[in-house]
Amino acid sequence: MFTARLKSLLIICVVSLVSNSCAGLSTDANNSAVNSVNANAVRNSAKKANDNAEELGLLLKLPTEPEDVVWRDEMVPTGDKKTERRVTAILFYEDKAVVEKIFSDASKHGEPQPVAIDVADWYPEELKAQSEFDLDAKLSGKSYPANEFFQEPLLRGRLIRVDGTEHMILELFAN
Repeated sequence: MFTARLKSLLIICVVSLVSNSCAGLSTDANNSAVNSVNANAVRNSAKKANDNAEELGLLLKLPTEPEDVVWRDEMVPTGDKKTERRVTAILFYEDKAVVEKIFSDASKHGEPQPVAIDVADWYPEELKAQSEFDLDAKLSGKSYPANEFFQEPLLRGRLIRVDGTEHMILELFAN
């Protein structure tokens, strides 16, 4: 009786090992599909927004760490078939005194200008919802010089105070 159970157990183990070994075999078509999925995952992860304020602080000057931030560092096309580096950050500060100081300092470098900008798919939901109030699905606000945030090589850009929200949008470009 003991040997019958042992034989049964041994047969189950062998069948299981053979099944797993066969399942591990793949064809070139399967390998190609897996490689394609992996390549797409890498491309998609490169497009995701980052929410690490410390990493952002390594790229540019932050007056103080925001309570909430999402940002992207990407290459964007220019009109002459070239690309340039752009860092876009959505910053949120709860402390209204900090916000007022940021915009007060920014206005020392130039007068704010009215602006309307497109909403990216990675922007916070509050900003996406805010854009729905505009007929063109854009965010409106005031654009200020972003000099206070400049750090080599990001030496051009603007800081946008978005109307109707507590968010600000920072766009910096490398020269």
